[in-house]
Amino acid sequence: MREKIRSLMMKSADGGATEAERTEALLLAQKMMLRHGVSEEELKMLDASEDAHNFVKKKEAYEKPITNYGRLKFYEHRLAMVIAPNFRCYTYHQKWNGKKRLIFLGIKEDTEIACDVYEFACKAVEYLGAQHLEERDIKDRSKRIKIKNDYTLGFIKGLDDKFKAQVTENEFHLVLVKDALVEQVYEKLDLTKGGKFNIGSMNDPVATLAGYRDGKNLNYDAKRIQ
Repeated sequence: MREKIRSLMMKSADGGATEAERTEALLLAQKMMLRHGVSEEELKMLDASEDAHNFVKKKEAYEKPITNYGRLKFYEHRLAMVIAPNFRCYTYHQKWNGKKRLIFLGIKEDTEIACDVYEFACKAVEYLGAQHLEERDIKDRSKRIKIKNDYTLGFIKGLDDKFKAQVTENEFHLVLVKDALVEQVYEKLDLTKGGKFNIGSMNDPVATLAGYRDGKNLNYDAKRIQ
């Protein structure tokens, strides 16, 4: 299934998809995962075959780092918070030697798909945010940083609303319930709540609206976003 999702990304990048497919490619990753995932009820209905036995045996909660240890950017954390639950995952950070890294926790296939989407979204917000600044020809460094933050906040909100709309339209609420094994592992972590990011902002409506529009209409144009 993961290969099918990647094929869809490549098709979009090569211009072989329709405009509708290009616009919806990111969200199709979520749809494909949910439609092809095996639920607990479906698993109970399987015969006691070797394939079923192996599936149960291999099923495990999987931790995958999505950033390296270092100083986290606010958008990295917020994008993780948006993407993780839409792919049946948890996200949290680990500390080592005064540095932090972000983790996704879920069933392995869910986690790997979530990581693919997260990586693309991070590249997209960096690239498109920089484009927005160039289009507005803003020279002042302090102002550029704050306006880019406004753009980024809008982008994340737009992406979040896109996922929420898809969940509602397709009645994915129950399907997005995390696996019981993942829930158990997460609870045992006994995590504490982290501090808030201090985000400089100009409260620029032009940047915020542009970011929101791009986040809500994000597509997998991998040739344009590097």
